[in-house]
Amino acid sequence: MRIEGQHGNSDAGTKFRYVVRLHVFRGRPFFRFDYTFINDDPATLMSRFHSLEIVCSTRERGDRLVLSGKPSKPSRLFQLDDQQFRIGDKLTRGHANGWAAVAGSHGGIALGVREFWQNWPKSLEVKPGELRIGLCPDFAKGQYDGRPLKEEVKHYYYLRDGVYTVKIGVAKTHRVWAMPFDGPPQPNSLGDFFRAAEQPLLAQCTPAHVAATGVLGTAPPADPRKYHGYDGWLDQMFTRHLDAQQSNRENGMLNFGDWYHVEKFGGGWGNQEYDTSHCFFVQYLRTGDRRYFDRARQGADHLMDVDVVHAVNRHIRGLDHHGQPQPGHIWTHSVGHTGGYYDRAPLEAAWWYQLGMLQNRGHLWLGGLFDDYLLTGNRRALDVARLAADRVASEGGRYSDHLRE
Repeated sequence: MRIEGQHGNSDAGTKFRYVVRLHVFRGRPFFRFDYTFINDDPATLMSRFHSLEIVCSTRERGDRLVLSGKPSKPSRLFQLDDQQFRIGDKLTRGHANGWAAVAGSHGGIALGVREFWQNWPKSLEVKPGELRIGLCPDFAKGQYDGRPLKEEVKHYYYLRDGVYTVKIGVAKTHRVWAMPFDGPPQPNSLGDFFRAAEQPLLAQCTPAHVAATGVLGTAPPADPRKYHGYDGWLDQMFTRHLDAQQSNRENGMLNFGDWYHVEKFGGGWGNQEYDTSHCFFVQYLRTGDRRYFDRARQGADHLMDVDVVHAVNRHIRGLDHHGQPQPGHIWTHSVGHTGGYYDRAPLEAAWWYQLGMLQNRGHLWLGGLFDDYLLTGNRRALDVARLAADRVASEGGRYSDHLRE
């Protein structure tokens, strides 16, 4: 089921379109929904907001609460970043459980956010009769301010001054799993469910069968003893890539799924250059190694939300290196993915990457989005891939001094 609408705000107006895709499963009590917000604000280039939350209320004001995997009093859990979380006033190093539950005498509901800590900041709050998920939780002014510029430009560029700041056209999707239950909450069984939801079962064909279908052209099953050692080399590179997600702190609501290379881009994220998710989906099909599938899906999720322009307004048109943007254009690797957060700041990144660079035909990655749809059935991946493909097809070729164009 697909539901669309506009968010209400504290000024009794509306701000940002949303799309909810609700999935239910025959004979199963659980369900899930993918919740996407899209910045289509006509008023400004860079929109600011304080919070975005999902509030679930139960009919009975029950006081059986679960937070951080165990029974709890009314409390709020806040995942500050990818290294620490807070419950009340207690700060703890590490990653919080990304689910919570509230129940009365007759039952209740548990909700969990997939890849909770990776998409920090996030919050969960429980109190009698209510469970509140902070997809974009409120935080105090100064929480993310005052960091060194190179650290700020990597992690905190959209979290300054106590508010969220996102450019026109940015979207973000969160997947939320829900488990209704009878009686009191059972933390152990609920914990098992939400751990399984992080990595659901995956039906796989053997690499030999995939190759025989011709779906990958002439690409054969992987073999590290052949092809000049390509598969062994790629596996080593991929292991380093996965390690960097934590060692290089490649996490955060607008960052997770992408990769960061300060020496190459001078303060910019890669924006999936050169179709990272497609490369990993292909290697997944050639190896059957699920790690490639999971990382490819994460990259495609990032690309379809953050790196693709979903809406435009008069404020974005005609800016240097923006041209005449339209929905479906894709941002070249820019500071904060889209640019707009800095203007000629003392960074290695050129000023056009600080403002944001569009309409570079050598930086359009669509293969991973189509792969994602074909391997997962994610309709949003198909919708965004078509949006971007139609935009490319509508504009024809262009000649410049850049070989990739």
